Amino acid sequence: MNPKDWEKFLINQKQIGDMLHYTIYNLIYPLENQNHIGEGKDFWCSDWWTIEVLKCFYIGKDRYMSDPIPRRLEGNKNFSRQKIIEEVQFKLELISKIEEIKDNYDSVYISMIGRGVDVLLIGFLKKWKKIWGSDDHDYEQYLKGFFKDQNIVFFNTSDDYTFNQIKLPESLVILNGENL
Repeated sequence: MNPKDWEKFLINQKQIGDMLHYTIYNLIYPLENQNHIGEGKDFWCSDWWTIEVLKCFYIGKDRYMSDPIPRRLEGNKNFSRQKIIEEVQFKLELISKIEEIKDNYDSVYISMIGRGVDVLLIGFLKKWKKIWGSDDHDYEQYLKGFFKDQNIVFFNTSDDYTFNQIKLPESLVILNGENL
């Protein structure tokens, strides 16, 4: 599918709604313990990014642009609907590219796996033998709580020893959050 078809397909997908709900009810506290910028009314963190990206996938880009801004983000100079739209578009293009090559691979490695938006998206393509993921924050419990049926191997990149001991298979799709 092309990115536009993926956007239509993902609107109202139960798994996206489930992950949005799971993220809202499993925020990482204190919020400052995760990737974030700004303070006070300009605070912006990875949980809020995940919520906004999932919301955009779930209701579609057009509706997202006209949806009321959550009170916690009103006047926040670090929040941008346009930036969320651009990041969603990037992920739509990425999933479209992975779809073209998915039959050549049975595993995937996702750098900066975060809350697992990419894991969710690639799960619409096929059942992967193994999903390797790394991040400099420990999202393992969150990932394994939501993705119970996926074989996810998580390692924390802030621990250089563990990261350097990991042996990745030679045949896998590699996502680094910015390209394929």
